[in-house]
Amino acid sequence: MGNPSIEELVEGVKNHAYLHYNEEGGWDFVIETMEDEDIAGLLTATGEWEHEETPVTTLEEALKRVEEVVSLWDEQRYNYLV
Repeated sequence: MGNPSIEELVEGVKNHAYLHYNEEGGWDFVIETMEDEDIAGLLTATGEWEHEETPVTTLEEALKRVEEVVSLWDEQRYNYLV
């Protein structure tokens, strides 16, 4: 069995985001602000995300990469509210 397609990775990220939507960590940003194309760009290191060094190839890597971004957004939101 090969690596999942980018479409499968995007769906996996969105599913994870829905499951953790009401928790701290910023996963609500995925649902509220990111289109599939945005998530795909982050995972493939293309477009506005080309500063990422390499594309991800597993769901674990995809979730880690997205978490790094949305947790920063969540921290900024928290700092803004304090």
